[in-house]
Amino acid sequence: MLGKLFSARDTDEALRHRSWWKRGRVAGRRSTPARRPVALEPLEQRTLLAAFFVDGRHCLQGSEDGSSAQPFCTIQRGIDAAAATAETNDVVTVGPGRYHEQLDISSPMTVVGSAARRPVLKAPAVVPPVNAAGSRPIIFVHDTGGVLLRLLVVDGRSALATNPGLAGVSFRNASGKVVSSEIRNINAPGAAIADGAGVMVSADHSGERVSLKRSLVHGYQAVGVVGDGPVDVRVSNNTLTGAGPTGLAIQYGVQLSSGAIGVVRGNTISDHEYTPDPLSAAGVLLDGAADGVRVTGNVFQNNEVGIFNSSTNNSTLAGNVVSQSTNTGVFVERSAGVRVSGNTVTTNAAGATAIYVSRSSSVEIMAAQLDGTGGTDAFGIVLQRTTNSSVHDNAIAHWDDTGIVLDAASVSNSVVNNVVAGSGNIGIELGVDSTGNTVSGNQVSGSGVHDARDRSAGEGTAGTGNTWQQNQCGTELPAGLCS
Repeated sequence: MLGKLFSARDTDEALRHRSWWKRGRVAGRRSTPARRPVALEPLEQRTLLAAFFVDGRHCLQGSEDGSSAQPFCTIQRGIDAAAATAETNDVVTVGPGRYHEQLDISSPMTVVGSAARRPVLKAPAVVPPVNAAGSRPIIFVHDTGGVLLRLLVVDGRSALATNPGLAGVSFRNASGKVVSSEIRNINAPGAAIADGAGVMVSADHSGERVSLKRSLVHGYQAVGVVGDGPVDVRVSNNTLTGAGPTGLAIQYGVQLSSGAIGVVRGNTISDHEYTPDPLSAAGVLLDGAADGVRVTGNVFQNNEVGIFNSSTNNSTLAGNVVSQSTNTGVFVERSAGVRVSGNTVTTNAAGATAIYVSRSSSVEIMAAQLDGTGGTDAFGIVLQRTTNSSVHDNAIAHWDDTGIVLDAASVSNSVVNNVVAGSGNIGIELGVDSTGNTVSGNQVSGSGVHDARDRSAGEGTAGTGNTWQQNQCGTELPAGLCS
């Protein structure tokens, strides 16, 4: 049973991952749009922080000066006015209403809407590309720092089909924050287009940091937030919602790839599932991210995979609550030094696995609460082709197949002080070619076939290739695994 199941899902084809970003949306340098001139003679001599006002509903074209009495009609005019001053961090206040514009920001400033009625920035019918790769952001922040976007609604009008490369907000070689905003409808309903991002962050150099806080991101075709390259992306206390089961595009809530570092904390990330491929979509994808990424304290619901850690070392995946993943709660592959700590994973999906580690080393899985009540052919913790890793102090209950599995040449690992209860088949199982492992101090009970089973052979306990000691369990094969 084990050989058939795991050899199928552990093939290179099944494990490959396709980062949405790698299709080259940010290749090359940007083409800077021509700056629109703004007549500001009375304001150019100021030395104090400036405030400019935009109100498309109560402006008079031809007489705007950006004051509260004569506000600009478009947001870009306010941005250009702020950029034209000698000061930094000028404020552009945007009144309620709908604005059909593409914004270009290349100077430090704050663009803020109204808390009572947020302005809605809608993609124009044609969103011009900002680089040779065809990226078409509605807000383009580039070559600057200190940009704050707050209390805005960015709406792509589901215009991805006519604007390939559409994105909500793009930071390119820039730092800034998006706070208390909403980014939506960066999609093409009904079209099989693998494109469309809520927030994109990229750079040619290190040192740029972008934060997304307390915001809503939904209606994206491919990815909610993506950081690619040597950038630092902080995603905290947001709600990111995918399309649910779909065959149109692989979706990720957050993607950090190609050397990006970051923190994903306190978010609710849900509904990312690609029906043609059962191991592709994820709430969070770390794909070749930098060492030290932290994914902590998030709630994941109804994703294909909750957290997918691929080719990313020394990351921390801790304190997350993962429910109803259709494939895997936490998946680690081809990585080293990953700490998986204090996560709660529950699912009743058929064939699901709570925590799955493949082709990795020095992974620590600890203090998890894993419950598979109601699922069929489901597994608690699986290690495949994994070495020098530890599984300790976890509570694993009601997994229809097996509670803990070490298989496919998983060697030199430790399974210590776990409580495994109510497994439908085996409580703890070690495969034929998994040797040199230590299994000790575990409490295993209520398994359908055996609490403990070791199919290896060698000079270890009871003629196996592993060491079993001080395990409290009832049924065993061979005899001598329980004591």
